[in-house]
Amino acid sequence: MREAVVDIGEDFPLPLEVGLPFRVGLQLLPAVQVEGQIREIAPQADAVTRTRRVRIALDHPPPSFRLGATVTARLDKEQSAVLRLPASAVLARDGENFVWVVDLPASTVSLRKVDLSIDQGGIRVNGGVAPGTRIVTAGIHSLEPGQPVRIEQDQNP
Repeated sequence: MREAVVDIGEDFPLPLEVGLPFRVGLQLLPAVQVEGQIREIAPQADAVTRTRRVRIALDHPPPSFRLGATVTARLDKEQSAVLRLPASAVLARDGENFVWVVDLPASTVSLRKVDLSIDQGGIRVNGGVAPGTRIVTAGIHSLEPGQPVRIEQDQNP
């Protein structure tokens, strides 16, 4: 049995569990892809990178999947639609949940109601914000609607 070994960060959108399906492709030949499922998950995250080593068993890989080949692993399309939030981003008021959304061109914030549920992977967004929406994750109790915010950008080119 051949397998792909990947390191997955703590911001992964789903709980890592044995059997979770992936599509694995070669970086040099992206058209060559195979199905696979998680076979093994490291019990602890790496202390430096904070990633977990995951082994994905490949279903009938072609000969081009050789030892040492660099691969890219992606969730199946139906699995990748899950959006999660850190608990520090959720503001609960009057029995409803809200997040502060950043308006990037104006660099201001606005409060938006969100529909959330909690499962074994954490806080799951069922509605209210779309993937890619910039939200505030710290200092949410001291913000006001329309308040200007400064967005830290990565200074690396």
